[in-house]
Amino acid sequence: MKKVLVVLLVMGLIFCLASMSISAEKADYTGKIGISLPTATHGYMGRVNWWVQKAVADWKAKSPKLEFLVLTADNVTKQAADIEDLMTKEIDAIVVFPFDASVTSVIEQAYKKGIYTVVLDRGTTKPVYDVYISNDDEGYTREGTEWIAKELGYKGKMVIIEGIPCPINTTRIDTIKATAAKYPGIEILDSQPGEWNQEKAISKYSSAAAHQKKCSRR
Repeated sequence: MKKVLVVLLVMGLIFCLASMSISAEKADYTGKIGISLPTATHGYMGRVNWWVQKAVADWKAKSPKLEFLVLTADNVTKQAADIEDLMTKEIDAIVVFPFDASVTSVIEQAYKKGIYTVVLDRGTTKPVYDVYISNDDEGYTREGTEWIAKELGYKGKMVIIEGIPCPINTTRIDTIKATAAKYPGIEILDSQPGEWNQEKAISKYSSAAAHQKKCSRR
């Protein structure tokens, strides 16, 4: 029953369909679920955090005996500490949206401890979970790169601003490079980490653009 509950909860978090998985009837679900998320520093993560709170509120209204412990972290060190703290609270299940893949070892501790483990989106370096849910990162990255190439007339220069080191970032960057390589007129000048932070991404782009301008004057 707890496994079914966690899967339903995660579906609500990811697809923003929490309200569809909640009926008017009360349920006798019991247990303690820990949820570990990155702090909302950009729009996408803001939506994730909002829907987590929405899903938790809906489930608590349906099953008052359920207990949810939601923690957010602005860096991977804090998230690792949060997960360790959740494990001491005798949780039955944990849902983790990794800050980056270096938190894998701590997630593995929860998994090996027998806590039902669900990993979302950014992934881990190895399968230390019961359920992993993400997007078709390769598919939409390929389509996006194809669109950019077409808009450029299949000739131009590109700068890649990466996210945080994790499996989905690697998939996206590899897909961009592989797709761009199909067009001899497309040149990738540089690839820099923006950490999915608008301020840092703009700074990295400006630095790359300035460097390219300097080089073209030589």
